[in-house]
Amino acid sequence: CRPSSQRKGQGSGSCRSVIVVVMKKPTITLPETPTSMAGASPTKSAKTPLSKMAVLFAKGQTKTMMNFDETKHKEESDALHGQEKGILWTVWFTLILTAILSSTLSFLIDEFTFYAGLVRAKLLVESNQSFLLVLGANVLVALFARIIVRTTVEAEGGGFPEMKAMLFGKVLFNFLTFRVLIVKATTLALLVAAGLPMGKEGPNVHLAGCIAYCISPGFFRQRSAREHHSGSGAAGSGVDAAISRLLLAACAVGVGASFSAPIGGVIFALELMMPQTYDAWAYWGCFTAGIIGALTYAVERSANAEANTLLPLISSNVLPGEGSNSDYPVLRLGLDCLIGAVCGAMGAVWVRVHSYLGGVFKRWRLREPDHFKGSSSSNAEPLLGEDERKPSFLRRCWMGLLGGTWRDLFQVALVVIMNTAFAAQLPLLGSKPQPLLASNIFDKTLHEQHDEWVLPWAGVGGTLALCFLMKFSMTILALTCPLPGGMVLPTMIIG
Repeated sequence: CRPSSQRKGQGSGSCRSVIVVVMKKPTITLPETPTSMAGASPTKSAKTPLSKMAVLFAKGQTKTMMNFDETKHKEESDALHGQEKGILWTVWFTLILTAILSSTLSFLIDEFTFYAGLVRAKLLVESNQSFLLVLGANVLVALFARIIVRTTVEAEGGGFPEMKAMLFGKVLFNFLTFRVLIVKATTLALLVAAGLPMGKEGPNVHLAGCIAYCISPGFFRQRSAREHHSGSGAAGSGVDAAISRLLLAACAVGVGASFSAPIGGVIFALELMMPQTYDAWAYWGCFTAGIIGALTYAVERSANAEANTLLPLISSNVLPGEGSNSDYPVLRLGLDCLIGAVCGAMGAVWVRVHSYLGGVFKRWRLREPDHFKGSSSSNAEPLLGEDERKPSFLRRCWMGLLGGTWRDLFQVALVVIMNTAFAAQLPLLGSKPQPLLASNIFDKTLHEQHDEWVLPWAGVGGTLALCFLMKFSMTILALTCPLPGGMVLPTMIIG
């Protein structure tokens, strides 16, 4: 207890009591043996737990127990080994079949869009009536693709974010269904055929993941049946790691088949999983899938063209050893560094502008007008003195067919009209298929054919600047639409 004089500001003393509880260590009394009863010393007669265990060992009672544990352990090890072997066979079978089917699907999409682009480019150079025909066809095809995508929202976008989330253990297998595969492949072919500056690299990766899931859906459901997943991604062992490696190989085969570049697909998969461990198993899976996919695509393309050799996706007439020699290699290297810095800065600007406009258009699409919210599906009775008005026949058809929403369709139609009109005014672009356009840009005789593509009032530099601005802006606007599409090949053309 302390008196009040030791506590400032209080008029009375205080008292504290402390209760100390002392726990006594329990003692164990062992039963006495006949030896201890006979007067032997306590140290020799008391049986401790260690001495009891020694007696058990001496009698050989633990020998049977150890034999039983070894047998059970062997059975469990054999079961785990068989399970790992089954997982391995399933992964390799799914991986090889995914590479073949994904490359075949990519080839079919390329052939469809290539011939559609040739027909469109041929019609645009004939007359103004052909331009109106091409414009109307492009708008109708793009609107039809958007209506199809409305039924499956998982088919929107490129597919890279969803694939990366699944690589890190997130269960999003509703993005890998057969319905998503059909809708995304169909709409991607229609949109690229309509002349929109969209690539198929990101969607190809998503489509390869869909094909892998459709081949072995039960194997994928083993991950979704669990509540907790390891975040090791492609590293580790078990079903989760095997599925991550399979999706990683799908990414490699999607990129490799798009550009006939298996090594590029492997490096892309390595970059995609950069924060995590990239082990040898995942590397060989990606490498095998990329090689098989690229060879399948090249063989199918060469066979369709009746060529004697494997044809590249983007060709060039620049032969080995050709090119301009420079007497100032250091200056040439400095110019290359400058070009890289400018392209990197423009790429950052492109990303920021695309992110900003994508958010603006998405908020605008989600803001439904007031005159579409209402009584078409309402059973409420009219107020006193108010006439009962039913919606018109056209409005009922509109609400039943498209749900009354129109802003996404308007955005798609506006982007298609702008892209077709600008491309028709620039002969270098001319709504050509993007692989053909890239091959024309890399033509070493392009400067000799300037009468065919240079605008007289703009000159060579002005025409190239207009083509750059058109591709830069239209690629951003096209990728802000709620449609499937990639950006790799369009940005290569911009560069």
